Amino acid sequence: VGTPADIVLAAAYERGIAGFDPQIAYEGARLHATEPRPADGRVDIEGYGDRGWVAADVTSSSVSHTLEYAVADASLARMATLLG
Repeated sequence: VGTPADIVLAAAYERGIAGFDPQIAYEGARLHATEPRPADGRVDIEGYGDRGWVAADVTSSSVSHTLEYAVADASLARMATLLG
């Protein structure tokens, strides 16, 4: 429901899996996680950034979105730390 690729990219980098540029992957995932995207991206990203949760009046799966965004954000934060 959210951006599970963020979690996969961060886990792959942490485990030393090769075949991608981790800096480019991080930058793309971070952009996707923080900027509104008209055709794709995170639902209610601006509200999530302000409130810390996805509003139920925006989507009926607000709890699922909020939980996945939080896990993805934690994964991206770990990746950022590893990248330095």
